[in-house]
Amino acid sequence: LKKAKWGFSSTLERNVGAVIVDTLRRRKRLRRGFASAGSRPRDLVAAMSDVQAVHVSEVFMKHCVELVRLTRSHPSIEMGCSPRAGLSIVQAARARAFVNQRDYVIPEDLFELAEDVVLHRIRLSYEALAEGRKPEQVLEELLQKLG
Repeated sequence: LKKAKWGFSSTLERNVGAVIVDTLRRRKRLRRGFASAGSRPRDLVAAMSDVQAVHVSEVFMKHCVELVRLTRSHPSIEMGCSPRAGLSIVQAARARAFVNQRDYVIPEDLFELAEDVVLHRIRLSYEALAEGRKPEQVLEELLQKLG
């Protein structure tokens, strides 16, 4: 038996940042302001729209892209995150900001949500596992590199 190493095409690898940023820009809504979610479906739809209206800065998006890239180049990680992980971090950060009554995301959102969004999307190498490394430790290293 041969171990197959799955990955992405080199084109996608080079353009991972562009994929994330372009998708986020296409999803962006023009509606601003918050609606309180109630028991009516239209209130929930309004709240979902308000979450999409939460501002995400270019710097925050760059940090998400960089985190995804770091997972793909870290020596202890056999399989890193796909661009979808970056999109998920941004969406989760928007929701967290909305719940905390902000209309913008902050770096703390990225650091608080990274474990929930990233850990199940990476696989450590056999060598790292043999050394007793944990995914949480590797993620902490990556977050420290982000600053």
